[in-house]
This record gives sequence, C-alpha cells and structure tokens, in this order.
Amino acid sequence: MQQDSRSLAVISALVVGLFGRTASAQPASDIHAPESEAAVQRKTRTHDGFYLRLSTGGLWGGTSVAGDTPSYSTYTVDGFGFVVDAMAGDTLSSSLALGGVVSYQSFGQGGGSGTARLLNFGVFLDGFPMRNDGLHVGGMIGSSLSTTSAHGDKNAFRGMGPGTAAWLGYDGWVANEWAMGGMLKLSGNIAWGGSDEGGPDVVHSAATYEITLLFSVLYH
Repeated sequence: MQQDSRSLAVISALVVGLFGRTASAQPASDIHAPESEAAVQRKTRTHDGFYLRLSTGGLWGGTSVAGDTPSYSTYTVDGFGFVVDAMAGDTLSSSLALGGVVSYQSFGQGGGSGTARLLNFGVFLDGFPMRNDGLHVGGMIGSSLSTTSAHGDKNAFRGMGPGTAAWLGYDGWVANEWAMGGMLKLSGNIAWGGSDEGGPDVVHSAATYEITLLFSVLYH
C-alpha cells in the first residue's frame, strides 16, 4: 500500500510538472485592442459669415465739368491719385456678400489740370464663384459727393449725384477667416451742383471715370 501511494505521488508530480511547464511556456493571449488613431480634423476655409474688406491703392481718373449756359466753359481735370475704401456686410446664400461701402478718391493732385475729390457711399454685392477660392466679382451703386476745381481757379464745383462701380479680384488665404489680395475696379459718377461764382441760375454737372488698382485685406 505504501509503495502504491509513493507511485501515485510520483505520477502526480510528473503530470503536474509536465502540464505546468506547458501552460507557463505558452504566452498569454493579448486581448487588448489597439487604440484607434485620432482622426485628423481638417477645416476647409470657406467664404461665409461676416464680411469686412479694407482697401487702398492708386487710380487714374478724369472729371469733366460743364455748365448749362454757353457763357460757362467746360473744363477737365485728370491725373493720378489714390483711393481708400471700406466695405462691411454679411453673406447671403452661395457666398454672395451684401453690405455697405464708403470710399474716398482724390486725383489730379499737383497736376496742371486741377484737382478732384469724391466721397462715395452706397450698397455693394461681392460674390465668390467657389466658396473656398479667392476669385471674386462684385459691384456697388450709391451716391457721390464731388468737389472739382481747375488749376489756378479758386472757385470749385460742388455737387452730388449717383455713382456705380464694378470690380474683379483675387484674395489668398493667410489665416482662418483672413485673406489678402488685389482688385481691379472701374467706377463712374455724375453729379449736379454749382460753383462759388456760378450763381443760382447756372447748373453745373460733373462726369467722372476712374480706373483703380487696389490692395485689399479681407475678413470673411
């Protein structure tokens, strides 16, 4: 009996040793799932929301002033000048911005023909054919305050009338919501008024054209 007990003990020890080594030698299964990489969020820059454009640049302009009586001679003021303007508004559907514009132009400074100054204000539309691209076309319509004087003449024409403009430009993104670029603008105005020496019986008119090249900073 004692011998049988010893035999059983030996067999048990062999079995435990054999299966214990096998279990310990086999690596444990890794059931840990690898963490998924965080998705990289890329925000596409698009033209939408609040619109603010500040621009300045140079222009070539001309103004022709005439009176409604034969005794008043017509004169023309032209030359290079500068312009500053500001446009602010909001975006309608399809990246079309609507708002108000104020613009100041002056040209002919220091030239032989005289000087002309205009203050324009009105409403504008500026559209981006592709919402994430910088190409844009637009226009404005409004009113113009015009002051024009011939060289050597202290009596200036002063009047008011309608004005309009159209432009084509491109803005490159420099940051989220911010872009900078250039714009070519064509504008025209006509004003009716008088001069210091014209008197109430003489009505003067001034027709103005301008070709403007602008540098713009846009928040949109």
